[in-house]
Amino acid sequence: MKERRRVVAALFCLASIAHCHAQGTAKTPGQDASWADFQARWQAAMKSGNPSSIASLTRLPFLLEGRKLDRAAFERAAPGLFTPRVRTCLARARARTEPGDPGDRVMFCAPYNFYFDAGDGTWKLREFGVDEP
Repeated sequence: MKERRRVVAALFCLASIAHCHAQGTAKTPGQDASWADFQARWQAAMKSGNPSSIASLTRLPFLLEGRKLDRAAFERAAPGLFTPRVRTCLARARARTEPGDPGDRVMFCAPYNFYFDAGDGTWKLREFGVDEP
């Protein structure tokens, strides 16, 4: 009887592990490898501070203070948004999965939250918002 319980418990554990593994491998398009690639490019752009590099990793038009910025306007605005302090933080920050949307990522660098998505299969910065306490 004890042996049967052990077998049932072992089978249950194996089934649970298989289920969790299957859940973990069901990814949205390009989520893991492409995120690592994107993050490496993002970190390099943050370290360089080059507005063109940052723009290439951003979904455009980019909404800033109620205005939709095309690439040229974004590149002009980037130094004000991506200050040296914010860039240093973003180059080191670890992205977290968004609670409501596991396909999105967010990085926290006071005073902002930076939101990323792979909406078209390519990871990009989508938007930012003020980090409210």
